[in-house]
Amino acid sequence: MPDDVLILPRSDSKNIQTTNSSLSIPSSCNSADVQLGCHLLASTNTLCATVTYQTPIHLDAQVASADGRDYMLIIPLASQTRLKNKGHMMEVSGVNGTLVFGGARYDLRSALLPTPCEHRIKDEYLPMEMIFVHKSERCKLAVVGFVIEIGVMTSPTLSQIFRQLAKIKNAGQVTDIAFPDFISVINSLANYYIYRYQGSLTTPLCAEGLGWIVSNNL
Repeated sequence: MPDDVLILPRSDSKNIQTTNSSLSIPSSCNSADVQLGCHLLASTNTLCATVTYQTPIHLDAQVASADGRDYMLIIPLASQTRLKNKGHMMEVSGVNGTLVFGGARYDLRSALLPTPCEHRIKDEYLPMEMIFVHKSERCKLAVVGFVIEIGVMTSPTLSQIFRQLAKIKNAGQVTDIAFPDFISVINSLANYYIYRYQGSLTTPLCAEGLGWIVSNNL
């Protein structure tokens, strides 16, 4: 793994105890690994305890696959963007784009890099995942995820982002960066088979009914 790659902790929040349960939960509910405790912090988070189709999941041969060419991801170049350390993930702002599949169009709403990887691939956890959250005119959500195994063959898109990580070592720090060329990400989706399933948001409000499309070839 390159020396300049920063792997963020899943959550650095202090734990608190509820009066009615011995469950230990974080004081800020922004982490995918504590969703089942999130409903105790706010009434709006009740889905985190009752959701039927919860993301993340273990991706293996039992999960449906599809041809990545059936999913068109478009991310046009822009002049500049911003990279923010959110403690449990990085956020790349200023990114626009669209996802088209099944006769529907979804507009890109956020680009995130959670660490470690949200999903488990064939019993293996990987250090990072790149996630693009999209929303249609009918308010339907679709998420495209790229599982990242950092190493010598890291994509040019990721290398461009990783070079800036030393500037945002602490949660809350932000830095302006040149807009990444996402062509290697787009090609990764188009050139391989992908996993697909119905899941949920990985953080509150934990909304379910999302179409997840996950590639492990970035």
